Amino acid sequence: MFSLVAQFSRNNSSSIEIVWVVVLFAALILGYVLSSFLISRVFAKASVAQWKAWVPVVNNWTLYELGSQNGRWALAPLLPLLALPFIAFEQTVMVAVIILFVSYIVAFVSGIIMFLAMYDISRKFGKSEWFILWAIFLPLVWFAILGFDDSKWQGNLTKREDSTK
Repeated sequence: MFSLVAQFSRNNSSSIEIVWVVVLFAALILGYVLSSFLISRVFAKASVAQWKAWVPVVNNWTLYELGSQNGRWALAPLLPLLALPFIAFEQTVMVAVIILFVSYIVAFVSGIIMFLAMYDISRKFGKSEWFILWAIFLPLVWFAILGFDDSKWQGNLTKREDSTK
């Protein structure tokens, strides 16, 4: 009797785990599709090829460039992958830890620079300084507002013209 209960709970537990994995995977796919669609709407208004919104690193690279930042910052979140060979061979774990530490700091800085780029994109769409709060706290709402409202892309503004508004 006890072995039957233990077997049932073990099988039931693995079934629940499988369901969670499927639900999380579906949520990730849905989030990717939704965010890519909204980014593509922003790219269309900025006269950028919409396919770039659907390619994972290219979409961030393009966002950085639309926001007058260097597109290479889009590669920063990939830096922790450099530590994988050191971790895999277990020879120089300290080097891997240093690489991970530095790369996470660089990725954090790239996030801040992304917010600066989003601020600049907001200004190029004629939005106020406070509009960046949408990008920081609810980025999907930020993309939706920019993608579907009637604002026009004014990407050729210089810093001096932008500051006089």
